[in-house]
Amino acid sequence: MTRTLSRGNAENMKPLARDFGKRPIKKKVSFRLRGTASSVAKARLLIVDFARENGFPDAELFDIGLAVGEACANAVMHAVTTRSSFHVEASLRADDIVVTVSDPGDDTLPPLLRDPDRVGGLGLFLIRHLMDHLSLDMSARGTRLTMSRRKRAA
Repeated sequence: MTRTLSRGNAENMKPLARDFGKRPIKKKVSFRLRGTASSVAKARLLIVDFARENGFPDAELFDIGLAVGEACANAVMHAVTTRSSFHVEASLRADDIVVTVSDPGDDTLPPLLRDPDRVGGLGLFLIRHLMDHLSLDMSARGTRLTMSRRKRAA
């Protein structure tokens, strides 16, 4: 929307002041980050902001952020090289937030599934319990983790 403002015309400024600061709500966000530990926090914050902008209550934002952080940490931990990157995409489908984290990692089993005595490896367990749905696609092309959560009634 374009508004023409003339000096001293207060009527033209009222609608502009009312619209100032309003951003259109995005229904999808997508970004690629370097496979570093600092990128995990950035991804988590971007997705939590997206969920907040789309009406998810504060009580749910922690769970969504923790699940996204775990998925991104897995992408970083299983990176093929130190120069690898990972891709995060979030979209809104009805009252669900759907987040996909993909990386070019290989299709080997996560260490926890290979060695149950290994310390760590609670990421998938946490994601499974924090989100409503989880799917994991591991192939020679990389790993793709998709999770979703329905917005709870406030």
